[in-house]
Amino acid sequence: MANKVGRPTKYNPDYCNLLIEHLTNGFSYQSFAAICAVDIDTLYQWEKDHPDFSEAKRRAMPYARLFWEKEGMKGMQGKTRAFNSTVWVFTMKNRFKWHDNVVIESPPAEKAKDSEIEKLSRQLADLKAIAINDPAL
Repeated sequence: MANKVGRPTKYNPDYCNLLIEHLTNGFSYQSFAAICAVDIDTLYQWEKDHPDFSEAKRRAMPYARLFWEKEGMKGMQGKTRAFNSTVWVFTMKNRFKWHDNVVIESPPAEKAKDSEIEKLSRQLADLKAIAINDPAL
């Protein structure tokens, strides 16, 4: 049997429930690395190596979003003292990829009035007549 090279993993199956609790309380996935005293890259490696950990993250991420959406609702309803809507919006944009919906509307094309078209047609006809009758042109 081949010996594994490198340090033994710090992974513990109990981390699955801890991760769910961590995210449910509104904390980020990345900050869970500090709870486990590992680098963020280690968390990503655990996702690859441990399907139970990856599944725990997949199930818990919506709860992190739910936490922050509830905070926003409480703030908008005046239930949170000194709610900072700007900070909340930036949190949602950065953590949950919210974005502003930008609708670009072009102004309606103006329809030329018949009288303007007739005036331009007469001017063009006059210029043509001048050009035809003037040998210098």
